[in-house]
Parts: sequence; C-alpha cells; structure tokens
Amino acid sequence: MLIQTFIIGAFFCYGIYTLQRPSFLFDFVPKFWKLLPKGLHEPLFGCGVCVSSIWGFVFLTLDYFHIYLVCYPIAFCGFCAVIDRAVKFFEYGYNYKNTRGLSKPIHGTVCTTCNGSGSVLSVDGYSTHSTSCPSCLGAGIVFTL
Repeated sequence: MLIQTFIIGAFFCYGIYTLQRPSFLFDFVPKFWKLLPKGLHEPLFGCGVCVSSIWGFVFLTLDYFHIYLVCYPIAFCGFCAVIDRAVKFFEYGYNYKNTRGLSKPIHGTVCTTCNGSGSVLSVDGYSTHSTSCPSCLGAGIVFTL
C-alpha cells in the first residue's frame, strides 16, 4: 500500500505542475502564487521536482482523509503528461527544453527554426502539414535568461 501511495503521489505532484503550466487548465493560478515570497515560487509551480515538497504534503493530507475525488484526477493528469512526453520523445525525437524558473527575468527573441511563425511544415509521406515548432513549442519566441 505504501508503494502505491508513493507512485500516485508522484503523479499527483507532476499533475499539479503540468496543470499550472502555460496554456493548461490552471495556468492562471501562478499569478496568485507570485504574490507570495519568491522562495515559494519553485515549490508551488516553477519546478517539476520542487513541487513535490509542498504538493506532496497536500497529497498525503488528502490521502489521509480519503479525499480521492481530488487526488486521482490530478494523478491521472500527471500520468498522462509522462506518457505524452515519452510518446513525443520516442516517436518524434522531440527534446524538451529545460523550463526556466518563473521568478527569473527573461528575454525573448524570434525563433530561428520557424522564423517567428510558431509552426513548421513537415512531410509524413502522404501530405504536408503544419505542426508546432519543436524549438519554441509553438510560441514563435525563444526565451533566454
């Protein structure tokens, strides 16, 4: 039972991290977290590993009180995010860039791969279609520290 809690808790933490990323369901939440001291930014929303410190405690509390209606959907999100990354890596050779800490300043430049369009044309053997640019993740801008 302990190993099951550990695995579900890990997926719960990664699910929370994924849901708070830009263009996901709870992407508005980090705006509220930014009102807190900067030292809490990474454990609340800015780092996939760091979120386990605060959100792991939240998961264990919810699990202790048997509040599974919250735990499991978020854990499923984390599990699906891991599968999505694996599929993209193995099928498309997609390499994820390290994400920057949200509390650090950034500078944006136009992506040289897609020339700022956010998409590239690919040929799959049957047709030519536009896909998200792997260098800028479809944003058209590459951010550097």
